[in-house]
Amino acid sequence: MPDVPDNLQDLSEHIHVNRGIENPDAAYTTLVNADDADWAELHDETRLHLTGVLYNLSEDLQRQDGLDRIIELHTETFPDTDALSPAHEAIRHYQLANAYSLRHTVTGDDTQHTFFESTDLLNAIGHARASVSDEYDTDVTPTQQLQRYTNFAGYLARTGRVCEALHWHHKAVEINPEHGMALGKRAITKQYYASLVPSQSYAARILHSAYTDYEAALQNADDVYPQAKTRFRAGMESIEQFADDQLTIETEDEYELGDGKFDVKYHEWVLNNRLYLNPLNDISMHSFVAHDPVTLPGMIMPDGEEFPYPGVFNQIKQEFVSARYMYYEGWMRSVGHSSDRNVTLQDTLDYSVYGYRTEQIKSAFRTAYSVFDKIAVIINEYYDLGHDDPSFRSVWYNRGHYSKGLEEQFVDSDNWALNALFWLRKDFHEDSGQNDDESPVVVAHELRDLRNAIEHDYLKVYRDGIVSEPPDRSWLQDTQYYPVGEKELREVTVEMLRLARAALLYTTFALAEEERMKREEIDGTVLPMGGNATIPDDEKR
Repeated sequence: MPDVPDNLQDLSEHIHVNRGIENPDAAYTTLVNADDADWAELHDETRLHLTGVLYNLSEDLQRQDGLDRIIELHTETFPDTDALSPAHEAIRHYQLANAYSLRHTVTGDDTQHTFFESTDLLNAIGHARASVSDEYDTDVTPTQQLQRYTNFAGYLARTGRVCEALHWHHKAVEINPEHGMALGKRAITKQYYASLVPSQSYAARILHSAYTDYEAALQNADDVYPQAKTRFRAGMESIEQFADDQLTIETEDEYELGDGKFDVKYHEWVLNNRLYLNPLNDISMHSFVAHDPVTLPGMIMPDGEEFPYPGVFNQIKQEFVSARYMYYEGWMRSVGHSSDRNVTLQDTLDYSVYGYRTEQIKSAFRTAYSVFDKIAVIINEYYDLGHDDPSFRSVWYNRGHYSKGLEEQFVDSDNWALNALFWLRKDFHEDSGQNDDESPVVVAHELRDLRNAIEHDYLKVYRDGIVSEPPDRSWLQDTQYYPVGEKELREVTVEMLRLARAALLYTTFALAEEERMKREEIDGTVLPMGGNATIPDDEKR
């Protein structure tokens, strides 16, 4: 075996010169055994190069100690990230996400279709989301961004969060529509998705879409490594019965999206942002899918039992679609509103924004956020948990507290859509024995803070294009406030809508799976939700 330098700087140069590693075991030992002082001598670029090498070796050798060392270096040895450039900070998050994810697998904790906890996978999701942050867009190459999107999507899919995963898969494929790995991994997620959807006709459409992705991935396999190619081919063969092009949504006739220009533009926006409560909107933006057909499943109900679900779900769904429209109207109708006329407001001289349109967007955010606690009401009732005041944060645990452990109904559950809801909850509340506010990986932490500011505190919205951040207010006599820019408020509101939509879909999938399992064990009458009748549009107020 060729000699490998035991000096980290020399090792990095050796790898560059030789375009690889001739003795992986020796290089691995050098990297793992190097002490903190050796790593501290390296420039950031060299250090990140070598931690990347250590990750690749750990993956090839299936060794955990290398992953432990990467995580230690990035979080404990060099925790101060202020000195890193944005490009290097993005790489750090990307490497941490990969290391946590692989350690989750190597330690035997990797699982699918099971209600489970994993701090490593939670950390992987958190750092993966950080790695795809908009603030790094100008500092990474399109290929790097594609890899980050694809990996983040894969981590979400492993927890059942397929709606959100496909959002990031689509962004990856948009960068390079012929990228074999991106297409193949998107196909895998679509196949997962189809297993959750209770409608056979919808599942067939999604599986056809997965089949075409597999086919395209194998036709563009230059960037696909052999194991992945084998996995993609096996996946395609397993759903070959859905290869029929008659299942392609894009061949359907176009539908009218509205009567007026504003109405049409609104529905186009909903389609393009994949915000319809329709699983098919996750695979297509054709007008054929421009409606909200999702309802709760038919249920087996014991005689005499209360039946509260249709009304509750109707209300949640109505609030979501209303929030969706409120946001769009507030965003698109940028001119002032008649209700603001002759309303005297003092100018605080700090470029802050007031007006009905801004309040519409804030109200849309607040309403979308409220969807989660209302879903908790359904979960509490359906699983007979007995919580007096259920919330999305607490409904999963005995007496509503993380330290008491999961409710018995959820322990060892194989309901993957329910697991997706549980993991979506972790975006807002990690609850892993530490203060959420101290966790660097509560990925929707800022959404929760913004909601609290809108609901309980003083949120001040600033104009875009004038200041990039709140101005110095040392001279301003103003109360304490939570600052946000107009653009940021719009972006986080769309993100909030996207999460609320996913949660509603997961809820319907989860209850459909529970009812399917009941039918296998219990004789009973299946009652369609609310009967077979639906409320006509002209009777809605």
